[in-house]
Amino acid sequence: MRDLFSNFKHPRTTRERLKLKGIDLEIHMPDGQEISGVADEGDVVIVRPDLSRPSHSPDFATVTWNGVVYTLTPKQRLIVALLWKAWEDGNTFLSGAYLLERADSDQSRMSHVFRGSPAWRTLVVPGELHGGPADTYCLAPERS
Repeated sequence: MRDLFSNFKHPRTTRERLKLKGIDLEIHMPDGQEISGVADEGDVVIVRPDLSRPSHSPDFATVTWNGVVYTLTPKQRLIVALLWKAWEDGNTFLSGAYLLERADSDQSRMSHVFRGSPAWRTLVVPGELHGGPADTYCLAPERS
């Protein structure tokens, strides 16, 4: 069987090959068309997101970190994007004042920007809890 995904390689996905025997198939296409059939035997390649690796959508609307997918508000997206860039560059900690200013936030505290968000203290954490100076923030340490 030709592997339809042989040219599809993305660093944040996993590929699995499954062997199927005697199974009914039903495929729902994006255009609404439905395709069905029966397979006596065949191979299937599944490509799915690898939630164990950090990733984000292009606009940071969603972020995957430590196996959790977070949905962020526009201000939160800007802050997480800044922290992500710092994390990639090895500059772990950024001040709250800098983050709030760059996000054009009218809030005076980071905790207010993330009020009610599951991302607070699980994705975005106070730097002083992880060896940084007071009033700094960073992305939570990666779990191995």
